[in-house]
Amino acid sequence: MDANLRRMGDLVFSEHLMVALIRAGLSREDAYKKAQQHAARAWDGVDFRTSVWEDSEIRDRIGDEELKLVFDLAHHLRHAPQNIG
Repeated sequence: MDANLRRMGDLVFSEHLMVALIRAGLSREDAYKKAQQHAARAWDGVDFRTSVWEDSEIRDRIGDEELKLVFDLAHHLRHAPQNIG
């Protein structure tokens, strides 16, 4: 499951990014636009995670530790069996 989620170029984390930006004070509309901006770049071949980490507007609002949590797969894998096989 990890590999399948990562295969989408980390786009699965765009919602997490939007929520983190809202928590950091952006309006829902502005947070959505910012997340979509980076998602669109990812569809054009730019690495989503790198694009987000290099965005100074995002980095001014979200610190390193919180941004690491945005890209944490634990949320998406919370219902997956831990020991298969």
